[in-house]
Amino acid sequence: FKMPVDVEITDVKGKHMRRVWVSQQEDVFHLKCESKPLMVCFDKGNWIIKTVHFSKSAQEWTYQLINDEDISERILAAQNLRLLQIKNDEYVANRVFINEKAKKHQMLVSSDIIKILIEALGAEPFWGVRSEIAKILGETKTIAARDALTKAYSVEKNAKVRLSITQAMGNFEKDETALKFLKNVVEKEEATYVVAEALNSLGKTKHGKAFDFMTKNLNRPSHQSIIQQKIMEGLG
Repeated sequence: FKMPVDVEITDVKGKHMRRVWVSQQEDVFHLKCESKPLMVCFDKGNWIIKTVHFSKSAQEWTYQLINDEDISERILAAQNLRLLQIKNDEYVANRVFINEKAKKHQMLVSSDIIKILIEALGAEPFWGVRSEIAKILGETKTIAARDALTKAYSVEKNAKVRLSITQAMGNFEKDETALKFLKNVVEKEEATYVVAEALNSLGKTKHGKAFDFMTKNLNRPSHQSIIQQKIMEGLG
């Protein structure tokens, strides 16, 4: 087979499109650039069904998360920042450091990535990307992420994003702040599916005070009994 693939390269002078032709199981392409690229997008426009493994630094993924016009590329950047954070946490956990200062310095890498994702959650214009970032922040299970999610919920106008935030809060097991937040969502949220997800997340927190609150809402009417379904899921 022979297939064209567009590669967009962004540098200080702007965006430059290059087209390469893939014809082998393994191809190597060398693309000339006048300066160091700020961002490289393989298959601009996502025309090809594919899995891409891109070796980029946290700085490069951050630039893409903030500046890429393509929604899917911004989501990809957020996901890869999370992967870098996971790898760094594993590195810290498995390495013997010469002193505590060196360990704390390496731990800052993960903290900085979480800060970047928190800032992106507040600045991102498209709801789908905000939704994905909210889920990713929940996976980190950090206090900074938890507090950022509760703050984001308070100003979020899109119910789909609020639903993702309530899902993410279920990751904070036996956490008093998460418990209080989710109970408040159940009591004040207008969107039924967000309420249902909050009840599900309450169960996932495994907090001792969650069970009674959840069961009190079993008779609450909802579309297609979604609240009852999510309560049972959370209790499971």
